[in-house]
Order: sequence, then structure tokens, then C-alpha cells
Amino acid sequence: MRQFVAEKFSSSMRSLAGSWQYLRRDFAPVFERLSREGFLREEGPSAKIWQTKNRFVLKVPLGEGRFAAYKRYRKISRPRKFMLRPSPCGFEAYNYQLLKELGIPLPELLAAGDTREHFRLRTAFIMTEFAEGFRDGQEFLPGGALAEEKELRSEFISRNFRLLARCHDACVLHRGFNPANLLFKVRSAPDGEGNRLDLLWIDVASCRRRPRFLVNFLIVHDFRQFFRSFDLTEEEKAVFIDGYCRSRKTAPPDPARLCRRIF
Repeated sequence: MRQFVAEKFSSSMRSLAGSWQYLRRDFAPVFERLSREGFLREEGPSAKIWQTKNRFVLKVPLGEGRFAAYKRYRKISRPRKFMLRPSPCGFEAYNYQLLKELGIPLPELLAAGDTREHFRLRTAFIMTEFAEGFRDGQEFLPGGALAEEKELRSEFISRNFRLLARCHDACVLHRGFNPANLLFKVRSAPDGEGNRLDLLWIDVASCRRRPRFLVNFLIVHDFRQFFRSFDLTEEEKAVFIDGYCRSRKTAPPDPARLCRRIF
């Protein structure tokens, strides 16, 4: 296995031929201890946050009240699909670094890696800081705990749309832009700009760079995916879309035309 202990992740660390592992330099000793003591095993002492048929996520204690989120694939569906392309965790590690450079708020990437045998992907993992105290945007959906908090919901949508505009300006499509992947924490007092929420993005494995001439054609999917669960009128959606277009710095789409395509 190729192992990289470095200050930050680089796409050149990924391998399609064999196994690889990235550890953030200051986290490497902690990772080795957690592995040795069984905290990264599915049935070990770490709490399981959620699981599907093929993967699971653990809340791993780091000590001093700190935790990490550890996502691992038990089984890779259609492994041939990844013979000549990075694993989902390889994509996600790259996207964490890419979006961080764009100024998107994200948990810190701590570790990532693949296990391969003769190009065949067997398993993969990614580990990030745990978003302690954050809640996901589904709280603003109908029936959610904050569904009636209109001002907070408006801030949540408009600020996330400004972050999305930054991604689209950099020719990055999210492709998983839904409230469950957009976290927030209500501040005890507004910041200097009057914001009441701290924001954080997670689960960014689906983000992809695309040629600039295709970006405005493809962004419709990000908006449709986001709005699907919200109980908003077309007029309310149009206000948020207009704010997004005003935030775009490079080839901003026409708001009215974009609304027609989305609706």
C-alpha cells in the first residue's frame, strides 16, 4: 500500500492500480492508535451513526470531547465501474480539498484511502472531523423542527445559494445539493454581517468539474434537487434564484430564463 502523510491531500495520491492511504500529518499517530484499538471496526466501540447495505458511518471518539466521522464501504457495487476511475471516497477527498480552496465551509479532511487488487476496488474509506452541534437543512422542510422559522430558512437558502454560485463560477457542479447535505448551527449572537447561522457542507463525493460552456446548461439539476422537498411558491423560489444569479461573477445566467428552465 502507498501511504502518504502530508499537510493536505493531493489528487496525485490516488491510485487506480493499487491500494493507497492519505493521513493528515498531525492526525497520523491518532489514526494508527484508533486502528490498533479497534475504533474503526464496524462492530467496535465507536457509535454507528447510520448504515446502508454497502456502507456505514461511525462517530469515532478522538479524546478531549472531540470526534471524527468515519465512512467505510463494506462492499463496492459494480466494482468494474471503478477500474479506471477513482472510488467514491477518492472523489470525495479530492472534492474536500477543491471546495476548501474555493472558500466553502467544510469539516477538516483527516484521512482517506482505497483497497485495490489488480485495479479492482475492494473497499474505500474517508474520515473527517465530526460536525458537532450542527443540524441538517431538513429541519427547515415541512414538518421539520424549524419549518416555521422563515427568517432562518431564508438565510439558510440564500447563503447556501451564494456558496453554490461560487462553485458554479469555478465550473464545479454539486450534483448532490439537497438539504440533508447542508448543515447549520444557530449562533448565540449574529456575526458582524448579521448572520445567525454557521454553515457547513458534507457528503461532497458527487461534485464534478465540467467545461465552462456546459456549466449554465447543467446547473438546473442542482436547483431542482434542492427545491424538491421545500414547500415554496414559484415566486419565493424566484427571489432566491435571483440572489444566486447576482452572486455569480462569471457568465451569470439570466434569472427569468433560469427560473423557466427549473420550473
